[in-house]
Amino acid sequence: MEKYKDEVIDVERKIKILFVCYGNTCRSPMAQSMFINMLKEKGLEDRFEIDSAGTDVKEAGYRPSNGARTTLEAMKIPLAEHTSRQLSYYDYKEHDFLIGMDFYTIQRMDSIFVGDPDGKIYRLLDFSDIKRDVKDPYCTGDYKTAYKEIVIGLQGFWSFLEGRGLIR
Repeated sequence: MEKYKDEVIDVERKIKILFVCYGNTCRSPMAQSMFINMLKEKGLEDRFEIDSAGTDVKEAGYRPSNGARTTLEAMKIPLAEHTSRQLSYYDYKEHDFLIGMDFYTIQRMDSIFVGDPDGKIYRLLDFSDIKRDVKDPYCTGDYKTAYKEIVIGLQGFWSFLEGRGLIR
C-alpha cells in the first residue's frame, strides 16, 4: 500500500467507494452488499456512497449471479439494489476509493482511467495479510471462498479507513 498517495478526503461529505471486478455480477456486488451491511450495523451508512462496476461487462443491467445471491442470503446479508454496469473513465473522478478484486481488474482500471494519479486504486486483499487476488467464483463456482476472502479484505479496508480517521 506504500505506493499509493495519501489523499485528503473531506469528512464533511459522503465518501464514495466503488468495488470493481470483471463482469460485475459476483465479487464486486457481493463486496458492495457486504460493506453496506457493515456500515448499517455501525449506523454509518449515511456517510458513504457504495457502488460496484465491472471492467468488462458484456451486457449491462444484469442482477448479481445466483451464486452471489444465495451466498449472501445464507449469511443473512441483504443484497444491495444493483444491476451490472461498465466501469467508465468518469468513475475515477467520482469516487474516493476504487477497489479491485484482482490484478487483472487493477490493470484494466489503470487502462480505463489512463493511470492512477491520485492513488485511488487498491486491490481488496492488499488491505489484509494475504495480499493476493480474490478468486473469481464465476470461474471456480466457489462462492463461499470468495465470500470469505471478501470478508478478510473488507475487515482490512475497515481498519484502513479507521486508521485514516474516516470511520469513528
